[in-house]
Amino acid sequence: MASENIEAGELLLREDPCVVCPNIKSLPVCLNCLKAVADDSRCAKCSAPLCCSLEENARQRGEGCATLRRHDEEECAALAVAFSTAKGASLKQSLSKRLQPCPLYSCIGPLRLLMHHQRDPEAFEDVLGRLLDHSDLRRAKDPRGFALSHALLNGVLRGACRLDFKGDLERLSGLLRINGVKLDGVPAGIGLYPTFSLLNHSCLPNTRTKKLPGTRDVISHSAIY
Repeated sequence: MASENIEAGELLLREDPCVVCPNIKSLPVCLNCLKAVADDSRCAKCSAPLCCSLEENARQRGEGCATLRRHDEEECAALAVAFSTAKGASLKQSLSKRLQPCPLYSCIGPLRLLMHHQRDPEAFEDVLGRLLDHSDLRRAKDPRGFALSHALLNGVLRGACRLDFKGDLERLSGLLRINGVKLDGVPAGIGLYPTFSLLNHSCLPNTRTKKLPGTRDVISHSAIY
């Protein structure tokens, strides 16, 4: 049912992701474009895998993925602190294991959501407050996995990164686990599209999803009256 007649093929929604990040079992990839990088391709400031330098002149020249700004100055500073601690030393070492999932990468998405929250808590809740994270269900279904995830998030974000966040880190992780969707052409990446996540799913849908670089379109598959 719609508030006005919609013809087949009409664009109903075009949405940019509020966050793009590596999936929880990602191999070490560039934190901007989420694609594989050479072993020695690192951020000059925090040593995280990165295709292009964070230097402003690289962005101004539009070099490669430097213009994406996903790995921003705040994230870079947090990771630099983490890698300088004893707790973060093993995480930094895991970045060199190119063929194994990196534990740090399961924390990048929650870290990016945390940064959004710290910049503007009200806007964060306006956009993401209606989404479910199913933390209680995940805790009941897999208590050991939930405990390990909780320990890792706290150890990395509150411990190694020394971030002062009073909220529930598992909610941030759950928002991505439950609502994040895979990105076309980027096997290691997921995106969180808040409005798209609120749509009901159906085995006989009357819309179809079209994935474009950086955006997600919802188009009517048939007339909706």
